[in-house]
Amino acid sequence: MNINQSIGLMTLAGIAAVAIGPTVLKGENPLALSPNIAAPVTQPINQPEVKTPAKSVMPEVAAQDPLDNILQEFNQTAKRPSALAPMEEGSESIQLAQAGSDQAPNSARSLFRQGVRSLKAKQYRDAIEAFQNSIDQNPKVPAAHFNLGLAHSILREYDDAIASFQQAIRLRPKYYKAWLQLGRVLGRQRQYQKAIVSLQRAAKLQPRKGMPHIEQGIVYRRQKRYTAALSALRRAIRLRPQDGRAHALLGSTYNRLKRESAAIPVLQKAVRLGSKSMSTYLDLGIAYYNTKQFSKAAVNYKRVTQLAPKFATGHAYLGDAYLRSGQATQAIDAYEAALRIDPNNRTAKKGIGVARSKTF
Repeated sequence: MNINQSIGLMTLAGIAAVAIGPTVLKGENPLALSPNIAAPVTQPINQPEVKTPAKSVMPEVAAQDPLDNILQEFNQTAKRPSALAPMEEGSESIQLAQAGSDQAPNSARSLFRQGVRSLKAKQYRDAIEAFQNSIDQNPKVPAAHFNLGLAHSILREYDDAIASFQQAIRLRPKYYKAWLQLGRVLGRQRQYQKAIVSLQRAAKLQPRKGMPHIEQGIVYRRQKRYTAALSALRRAIRLRPQDGRAHALLGSTYNRLKRESAAIPVLQKAVRLGSKSMSTYLDLGIAYYNTKQFSKAAVNYKRVTQLAPKFATGHAYLGDAYLRSGQATQAIDAYEAALRIDPNNRTAKKGIGVARSKTF
């Protein structure tokens, strides 16, 4: 998702906040790109290929990696997403319970509730201060440490986030959400083996939840262990068959393994399920292009350029698809659009000369 240079995209549901003590605060859903603010749970048509001059290069895009290499350029021009965009829990429900006990100091309870309000209002520094002050008053409430970790994570203060999640786990060893978030943050820190261990623990604690398997798939992809990623993502889809993001990741992983024919139906389903991000359409365009379905590739690349108009490589790949399907004039337009954004884009520079030779 970020996958180091990826974009993570998904809607969060069921954000909940709980005060320390008997008062339970019910949250709405304002943090669409953030994880759940958690309260502790008392746990239990192909056209002929265009021939090009001998020295001209019409690059096949199979070698491009849509989520690791191509998107580096996009991420440099697009607004940065929330640090935790890949870390939300989707539609998984969160059971609410009281945090702490009736004996918790009122000041700790009040500070906890203040932290929850700040976190939901995206006032992350204020949230950190409130949760830390609450912990100073009562250090034995796991949810306070967990929510403190969330605030640090959003600000990309990963070392502090890890420490907070670990403390939450020390206080409640079977804290599923803490194990899950710890695994996610460790993955972002490239501590991959530790991340897998944490995510496996989360999966063991909640065997019917698919998120730990999705996150394991993401970690394996970062390690380029694509076969392992396939297994993890398939498990996730068995548990979350309507999860568009899981399907998008699975389809992208098939692309990495050059199994484009398998990727296409999975990515199509991802779109039907609502995963209509630029990266999903990019993956689908690449899969069609590499299976020589150039007209269909163009349709998806066109969607990429609509979603990310400043993404030069999207325009360049659209030019390649147009050129391969015999639409040289449209190809020139696409290449020129790419070069206006990035005069040094190699795909566009190579393709535009070929396209111009076809119009004379």
